[in-house]
Amino acid sequence: MRIDLESPVRHPRSLVYATYRDDLPTVAAHIPDVEAIVERAREERPPGPRIHNEWISRSEVPLFLRPFVSAEMLRWDDYAQWHDADHSGSFDVKLRFFTDHVTWRGWNRFLAPTPSTTEVRVEGIIDVDVARIPGVPRMLVGTLKPRIERYVATVMGQNLHQMNASIERYLTRAA
Repeated sequence: MRIDLESPVRHPRSLVYATYRDDLPTVAAHIPDVEAIVERAREERPPGPRIHNEWISRSEVPLFLRPFVSAEMLRWDDYAQWHDADHSGSFDVKLRFFTDHVTWRGWNRFLAPTPSTTEVRVEGIIDVDVARIPGVPRMLVGTLKPRIERYVATVMGQNLHQMNASIERYLTRAA
């Protein structure tokens, strides 16, 4: 499933980009569905830092996933390579559930439609290989795949809007 999301932040691009890249663990406390973001590793590289963040969600597991996913599994590892020159970052996310059966990769792009506004775009692919998930009855594979992918995409979209609202408040208070 292709993901294309966008959400504005009313602050300059360089500031929003730097906040996403460097301050997510601090901003996480203000995002409703996120318990915490923990920076696990950071390596400074020529295009920009490579960062491994662990995200811990507060979201409730949907009823249709409860036989397969526990609340403790709602964590994911975000491996990002930031590209400072063009205000973008590539990411590869590894979920704590269905780890070997879910692919979630893409790009974050930070555009400047005006000097004081940033358009945050997330583009990527989520693919769930439901047929290989242990315990999923064969007759449910065709039904579960789009539901799981839509669920992940919906949560991702909600988190993007919540995160941008939180970043906007965070940057406004800091100004």
